Amino acid sequence: YVLYPLDLYNDSAQYALTVFRKQFLYDEVEAEVNLCFDQFVYKLSELVYAHYKQLAAR
Repeated sequence: YVLYPLDLYNDSAQYALTVFRKQFLYDEVEAEVNLCFDQFVYKLSELVYAHYKQLAAR
């Protein structure tokens, strides 16, 4: 369920290319996905680090 929103971006990108036939719109969706994925990885790494930091402090 966590990565489900990224599938929406995939559908949007496919729609941009097949229905609208606009490469620039696809590029915008791709840039947005890159930002979202970077934020997701950053947040995930923060949570993993905090978990193991707390575990090591015991």
